[in-house]
Amino acid sequence: MRWAECVWNERKKPEGSRGFILIDLMVAVLLVVTVVMSISALYLQGNRMAGRSERLTVATFLAQERLEVLKKQPARFWHNLSLPTELLPPTQTDLYEVTVDADVDTDDPQLVRATARVQWMEGSKAQWLQLEALYSRIP
Repeated sequence: MRWAECVWNERKKPEGSRGFILIDLMVAVLLVVTVVMSISALYLQGNRMAGRSERLTVATFLAQERLEVLKKQPARFWHNLSLPTELLPPTQTDLYEVTVDADVDTDDPQLVRATARVQWMEGSKAQWLQLEALYSRIP
């Protein structure tokens, strides 16, 4: 007999020890399920936040795009503008509705405050984003 076999055979089990029992197995399964559920909850929350972030980024882009169109207008356009008004017709995409309005700035009447507002639905809740830009009325 080899040395390892001798050592193995001489080891004695403590009284009442018969290996794993059902409760040990159930505790191990419970721990594994708890860890897996926690990780999957984090994964789902991350996916939701990524989707929300994507919608917010698209909304910001749409609002900025509409304000950039106004930036290209000549000074005479702003000087002759009757305020308050809707500057651009509302645009509708599959998910977003974009409106652009203008009014006189409350701090300086020589400035026009253009407001681009983007609205969309996130589940059953309405979300919106608003960007503002100031344009001079002096030609």
